[in-house]
Amino acid sequence: ELQRKMAALKEEKKDLLQGVADIVDESDKEGMRIAIKLKKEVNPKDVLPVLFKHTALESSFSINMVAIADGKPQLMGLLDVIAYYVSYQREVVLNRSKWEYEEARAREHILQGLVIAVQNIDEVIAIIKNANSTTDAKQKLRSTFDLSDKQAQAILDLRLARITKLETTKLVSELREIESQIARLQVIINSKKEQMNVIKQELGAIKRAYRQDRKSEIVSSVKDTVVPSETDEKPVEGVAIALAYDHTFKRIPIKNFNMSTKDVVGVPSNAVYSRVIETETNCKIMLFSNYGNCYQAKVCDLPESKYRDKGLTLKQVFGEAQAGEYPIAVFAMPVEEMPQGELLMFTRQGLVKRTDWSEYKLLKNAFQGYKTKDADELFDVQAAQEGSQIFYVTNRGGCTKFNMDEIPLQGRVASGVKCITLASGEYVVCACQVPADDKGEVLMVTDKGYVKRLPIAEIARHARNCKGAKGIEFGTANGSSVVFASFVAQGADYPIAILDRASTYIVDASGVSIEGKNTKGKLPKGKKGAIVVEKVWQYKAVPDEVFKLKKSKK
Repeated sequence: ELQRKMAALKEEKKDLLQGVADIVDESDKEGMRIAIKLKKEVNPKDVLPVLFKHTALESSFSINMVAIADGKPQLMGLLDVIAYYVSYQREVVLNRSKWEYEEARAREHILQGLVIAVQNIDEVIAIIKNANSTTDAKQKLRSTFDLSDKQAQAILDLRLARITKLETTKLVSELREIESQIARLQVIINSKKEQMNVIKQELGAIKRAYRQDRKSEIVSSVKDTVVPSETDEKPVEGVAIALAYDHTFKRIPIKNFNMSTKDVVGVPSNAVYSRVIETETNCKIMLFSNYGNCYQAKVCDLPESKYRDKGLTLKQVFGEAQAGEYPIAVFAMPVEEMPQGELLMFTRQGLVKRTDWSEYKLLKNAFQGYKTKDADELFDVQAAQEGSQIFYVTNRGGCTKFNMDEIPLQGRVASGVKCITLASGEYVVCACQVPADDKGEVLMVTDKGYVKRLPIAEIARHARNCKGAKGIEFGTANGSSVVFASFVAQGADYPIAILDRASTYIVDASGVSIEGKNTKGKLPKGKKGAIVVEKVWQYKAVPDEVFKLKKSKK
């Protein structure tokens, strides 16, 4: 309808829109879009007021906000509506707190009697055993221990299983929790400030659960609107390029990335990121895929996404991408320059290649970056760090460590060299660069949820392409394979999310015990029984400093 109105206006009142060359409908399945193409000499800001005035591009609506307040209908503004709502919520919080307080006091009263009973259980049993009736037993308990009628009845109803040491401890623990809850409820009931804090917390939880960004932008006047032109110089903006666990990637404004909550529990895999780099819109990115191909694009040409939006597949951006191909690493650099240094490429079958960055200075958007072999795939690409060692971990728990200078420098399409000898069914889980001074640990997670930090110094340095040593022991109760491993620098924050069939739980490396190579690790704190690990996510809450590449010196 808007497009028809514009076209009619252009035909009927040619003098109003004489600067419009064409009106094109560019709507598709992604959404609606109308492109108004102007003649070269026309300023877009001169055409916009005409469209606002004579079409539905700008519409005004009047609202009568009538609501029942104080028992009668009233015309209220937005602030009045919010004030009444908050006042009502305060009544809800106060009444709820009073009810919970009475319930907690009643439970506290019963628990106090039960604790007295279990602490004097022999005397209680003797009184009950020698009583003539239930009423007699109740009366004797009340007089002996100064109990109320309800407390005495609760003791008579107490099952024998509750008098064990474990159950006694639970009763005492529950009593302490109830006392703490009562103290908290008393503060809420007696303080308007605390009641308002509760309202803030509950509204914040609703906001996080049902958050939805505005679909329209509100400006104070027409002067604040900006009509972009193809000839305008685009401002340089900071962005984060993120690789998600659903094998997609995004360009996210750095402000949106920093302000977004980094929850991973119950969050879809498109909003949990395995690798994040910070760059600017005047740079380009280079993506490496699991098939060994390299794709490059200008950052400004990538569509902008929000933190939790669905990402882009390689095929959506690069038509040359194949089915099943996805990005495994991303780097950012100036459009006309290449970084200094070298790249390391690792495959699941234990091959590694060291290549100079200059090998990838090509103008093509897509080209071969590594020649993969059958039944093998590239799983990581890293910028080589001078003076580091290479550390390998396999699914069987095998570990090896050797100097980087043992890897020869090769060309762009070379297949690399073998770095570890693998048994049948064995594959590489982690290949990382570790300090030459052996400081730090390798975090390991098994398929049954056992975790530990293995000191790098525990593994002796070997020559390249050896079997290495076993870095973890598998018992009959704790699984048969390593599903995740990664280097953890000393003192670094390193959270991972472990997903099993029942739930998702967060483990920070700082809370994982450091153990030798002949141990099996421990279950995370608070976890008991068998765990079947389905996924392990090492998620990024801030852009990774390792992948910020230096500009080359001229």
